[in-house]
Amino acid sequence: MILTAIILTGIGSYLMRVFFIFALARYQFPPIMLQALEYVAPTVMAALVVSLLTTPDGELVRRCA
Repeated sequence: MILTAIILTGIGSYLMRVFFIFALARYQFPPIMLQALEYVAPTVMAALVVSLLTTPDGELVRRCA
C-alpha cells in the first residue's frame, strides 16, 4: 500500500512538471522577466537560511543543535 502511494505521488509530481513545461513551451517570455527569474533561486535560498537562523520572534539563534 505504501509503495503504491509512493509510486502514485511520483507519477503525479512528474505529470505536473511535464504539463507546465509543455504548456509554457510555446510562449516567449520578455527579457526583463527572464532576467528577474535569475534572482528567484538565490532569494529562496536566502529566505530558507534566514528562517533557520532566526526564532519566531525574529531573534538570531546563537547556538547550533
